[in-house]
Amino acid sequence: MFDFYDIPEDESGEWDEDRCLEYREALWQAFVESPEAATAEEQFGQLGWTPIFLDYAFSYVGAAPPRMTRGDLNEILFELFPRKVSTEPDSAAAIVGELRAFFQFLQREYAAPNAEELLQELTDEAVRELEEALDDPAKFGMAKSMVMQGRAAGFDMSSQEGLAEFMQAYSASLARNPNVTQHSAHGPDSQHLSAQQRRQQDQQRRKKLNKKKRR
Repeated sequence: MFDFYDIPEDESGEWDEDRCLEYREALWQAFVESPEAATAEEQFGQLGWTPIFLDYAFSYVGAAPPRMTRGDLNEILFELFPRKVSTEPDSAAAIVGELRAFFQFLQREYAAPNAEELLQELTDEAVRELEEALDDPAKFGMAKSMVMQGRAAGFDMSSQEGLAEFMQAYSASLARNPNVTQHSAHGPDSQHLSAQQRRQQDQQRRKKLNKKKRR
């Protein structure tokens, strides 16, 4: 049975990779079966932002949900999402709305001590702020910049074929305009990586986080 307060750390206080994955998947499954999730899905459509949020929480910020602070939440929502997630600004309402439902679920189901504080961050103002951040190219990571550029040019950046077609067109444009600054196409966003590449990136990030936790 899933234990919300069983933080997936080993005896030395470092993340246990396998348990982290199990924890995230079990928590996500518990949420999608909840009435809060049903209401969010009815209001915003298909769910799916929470797994990305949990991935960033563990892999980048080093925060398990029971220990998450306002600063952790804001870093994920207003820094990592705009930098890494290739989505349109009008997704902001669905992202914040789903996360609001998620923390309401944690508050009801597990009496999460930090839920009320985090819910205070997930306001209409947060939607507006996230919408602006998702629309600000200055906040995009290099890989996301490429993806958004391809979408704007009409390429299907959700498929390997579309990515390849865009990169071919992009390379051709650079050849015609050699003075244009090149953006690296390496290191694509996590949503475009293979499962093996994601695992490798997760391992590298956790090693860095564990070193941070030991300091």
